[in-house]
Amino acid sequence: MRMHPTLPPPLIFLLLQPFLCSFHLISSLSSPNPDPPSSAPPILDIPSLMSKNGCKAFASLLTSTADAADSYSSNLDSGLTAFCPIDRATNTFLPLFKNLTADDKLSLLLYHAVPLYYSLRMLQSNNGVVNTFATDGTTKNYNFTVQNDGEAVTLQTQVITARITDTVVDRDPVAVYAIDSVLQPPELFKPVAVPVPAPAPAHDAVADSPKSGKSGRNHTTPSGADGPASSENGKSAEQEAADANAAASSRRLFAGAAAVVVVLVASF
Repeated sequence: MRMHPTLPPPLIFLLLQPFLCSFHLISSLSSPNPDPPSSAPPILDIPSLMSKNGCKAFASLLTSTADAADSYSSNLDSGLTAFCPIDRATNTFLPLFKNLTADDKLSLLLYHAVPLYYSLRMLQSNNGVVNTFATDGTTKNYNFTVQNDGEAVTLQTQVITARITDTVVDRDPVAVYAIDSVLQPPELFKPVAVPVPAPAPAHDAVADSPKSGKSGRNHTTPSGADGPASSENGKSAEQEAADANAAASSRRLFAGAAAVVVVLVASF
């Protein structure tokens, strides 16, 4: 039997190296490595963020009221600015909230969100009326006014004024701010009457004093006015009393004189 010579391993590797390189090149061209999948940004959990930043009671109302939390979440991509009352304000307001109907509860919660993104800087530099998730586009209801004074920002309804106290999250296109009062829309609560300044007191008209004369006209004192009443002959009560006293004095003087005359006649 004829034996074939065996090549040493290093020599075999050298002979096969061109074929191995070609195979590796073809494989790399036919099966390119795919790019690693890009990680999607995490979805913001609005109620959770509120709970962790002093608005736990309001976040609980959002999650327990049908369609409220879903309405917030559905606008995370298009733009959302929400205002969450701090726990002290929400707990104080709870008795009023419980007396609302189911629809009104939803409207009040949606009233605390705006379908646009507003950074704190934007709120500090702009004043005006904004619509909310509860606004009906045909009637322009359920809106409030943003008012700034320097760095302080307030939200004014016709019922109450709330102030922004903290930033929960500000990450375009989503912003959430803590406020110190529950926003109460005038559609659900009685607006506060704006005090009207009292009119300036008018100067009292000075009545002309009755003129003395021979006309014989009687001047009647107005009802309720202070002053002596006049009699039918136009004289006041004081004048009539003085006349009566004078007449009595005259009668006494005349009687005294008559008595003296009688005594003198009798002595003769």
